[in-house]
Amino acid sequence: MTGLRERKRLQRRELILSCGDRLFGERGFDVTTMDAIAACADISPATLYNFFPTKLDILTELFGRRIQDRLARIESAGAAPADDPVSAAHGLVTTLFESFADFDRGLLRRVTLNAINEGPTRGAGARYVLAESEMFEALVALLRRFQDDGGLESSRPVEDLAAAIFACSNGEYYVWLGDDDARLEVVLANIRRHIAIILAAPRERRP
Repeated sequence: MTGLRERKRLQRRELILSCGDRLFGERGFDVTTMDAIAACADISPATLYNFFPTKLDILTELFGRRIQDRLARIESAGAAPADDPVSAAHGLVTTLFESFADFDRGLLRRVTLNAINEGPTRGAGARYVLAESEMFEALVALLRRFQDDGGLESSRPVEDLAAAIFACSNGEYYVWLGDDDARLEVVLANIRRHIAIILAAPRERRP
């Protein structure tokens, strides 16, 4: 059972995130200061820095939670959202990309670079890796449902298929992220072509 001290710490963390989300929306990310977030949460700046060393760490957590919320809604829907695995996998990726598109692309670049600089085991980097892991597991679960229903060949390892889909989607994400002229619909069309190739039924070998 979580102790009182830990519950208070978690409540304070949630209040910080709520304040950050609200102030970023009202004032903009660059204008909002850590002091303003601390004042909103009724804590000292020193306490705030113990939770989040930078504003980008707060933004990364908010970004990761948005992805998590989208995945939770998809999971709560239950059955696969399409009749074929290509459309279903593409639908999942599209839903996630639409959550990215809600963010300012310039800020998203900064979130991504901050996470890379942190590394996969610390702070914003660890949160970013967690979001990626959740996306991968969602793809695995979706493809496994199709295998269980006979819509995908049972001998094909879903983890490998999911990894390939994730890799091509991640590559297109970085294309979209780095180019302000890159259109989301074009990126998603490219991803669908990749998924169709990855999930295409393997041809029988000739003797």
